This record gives sequence, C-alpha cells and structure tokens, in this order.
Amino acid sequence: MKLLYITSSSFSGSTLLSFILNSNPDISTISEFDVMESIRDDPDYLCSCGSKLRECGFFNELKEQINKDGVEFELDDMDLMFNVSSSERINRYLTQKIPFFNSSLLEETRDLILNFIPLYRNRIESICYRNQVFMENVTKLQKGSVFLDANKNPYRLKYLSNKYDTTAIYLYKNGIAGAYSFYKASKNLDKNPITFEQACIRWFIEQITINRCLNGLKKVRKIDVSYTDLCSSTDKMVRDICDLTDISFHSIDNFQNVEHHIIGNVMRVSGINGIKESLDWKENLDNQDFKVYRKIYNKYIRRLEKENKDIIKNIWYED
Repeated sequence: MKLLYITSSSFSGSTLLSFILNSNPDISTISEFDVMESIRDDPDYLCSCGSKLRECGFFNELKEQINKDGVEFELDDMDLMFNVSSSERINRYLTQKIPFFNSSLLEETRDLILNFIPLYRNRIESICYRNQVFMENVTKLQKGSVFLDANKNPYRLKYLSNKYDTTAIYLYKNGIAGAYSFYKASKNLDKNPITFEQACIRWFIEQITINRCLNGLKKVRKIDVSYTDLCSSTDKMVRDICDLTDISFHSIDNFQNVEHHIIGNVMRVSGINGIKESLDWKENLDNQDFKVYRKIYNKYIRRLEKENKDIIKNIWYED
C-alpha cells in the first residue's frame, strides 16, 4: 500500500482534491478524519454519501473489520492522530511545531530525545499500528492500492512517511486568498474573530512551517499544487499526481458521481457543481486590506522563499 498525503492550510481546497482523487479506482480515502469532536457532538453527522455516519454501510463495515483485526475502533473516537497526551498543550510541545519557534533543528533534537523514552516510543508505535490497520481496511473495502490522507498536518506526515512509500501534495492558495479564507472562517466560527492582519501572518507562518517540514522529509516525493492551477488545469494537476505516485490516470469528468465516503469539511455534503476557483476576496477586501497584505508579504516572503522558491510567483495578487 502506498500513501498519498495532502498537506496544506485549512480552507485550501483539500476536500475538493480528495473528491477528485477518490474518483480514481486506485485511490482510497475518507479525506480528513481529525474531526472527532464534530462527530461526537452531532448524532446526525453526515457522510458524503448522504447517510448519517453512524448508519452508513461503508463506515459500519469498516468499524466491524477493524475490530475483527483486534483494534478497538469507534467512529466518533478513531484515535488515529499522533497525540501522546490528553492535553492539547502537551501534544503541541511533544509531537507538533514547538510553540514560539520555527526550528527544524530544535524539533529534531526533541524527537531524538523522546525516542529514548519507552512510554513515548510505545505510544507512537501503537498509533502507527492503528493507522496501518485503518488504512489497510479502507483500501481493501474501496479496492484501491493507494491510501489518500487529507489531514493536512505536516507533522502527521512525518510519522507516517517513516512507514510507507509516500507522495506528498503541498496544496496552497494565493497568499491573499488564503489569508482571506482564514479571516472569513474566523468571523463565522469564532467568538473572538481574528483581524485580517492576523490572518495574513497566520497564513505565511503556516506555509513556512509546512515547507520547512517537507524539506526535512528526504525520502518523500513531493509535488506543489496551487489551488488556482487545480481549478484551471485540473486534468494536468491530477495527471502529474498520478505520474508521481506511479498509478494510471482516469478521467475526472464525472468525479462527483463516484461513490464517496468522505468526512471533514462541510463541503462534503453541500454538493460540488463544478471546479471553480473562489475569488470572493477580490469583492470583499478593500485598499486598506491590500496594504495590510502587502506589509505582511514583505515581512515574510524571504523566509518563505528560502523554504520553497518555486511557489513565490503564485502567492502575490494582481492590483
């Protein structure tokens, strides 16, 4: 089994790409599954097939098969993320980007030290095994040979790539579009929404972090996919991904009509009428916002260019 992994910021098109790639019979996925809190809080949580997740035939068969393999598995508590503690703060320090720093050397030193601690090492191995059983059963039920993981987190990718033949897709938006997506989501979801400037800073720091992590994974094949190119040159982008993964390309003309069992983003049940890039930021941002973006761009662009110079041309905007 090969692993295909989408790493990106939130709201960058990973759910759309998951639907498109899942239409290839060689690729199996449920997209993003770091959504346990949403599933636990909503008894009517829907699978993309339209059934309630807890009543979905595919997910119930998946649960049954995983339990038969000796792994306790619940649909609202899959325990597949690399969390070594019940404390989110402790997990950030032990398995994610170390707060207040953006240093590969510091993270590598941390990981080296932690690997000498049996309790930590055994927990990581246990999570790896759970993921192995989970991914093997998804690909078996969907009759694929490549498992697509769309959880986006580059640190999860780091752990999984140690175990599998891995291809990473770095999916990114134009910088101002990505920042606006953060800003818009925060206004809709957060009690204390972030400012547009904070959204710009967050977007750039996340791209620097993702690319820094990718650069440290020497055995992983990588492809950069801009959201604009995904929408405007979909066939080419998908062909490039298939070529890199060494699987055959299949037509994506009717990708919406393939049987999908995808969880995560609300887009999974809202219907996909076509592949079209959202440009609502052009209508909803004003000149002051553009000045803010330009300021943050100038502050961070050299650091991002150091990590991935090939994407720089795609993250500016036309005046």
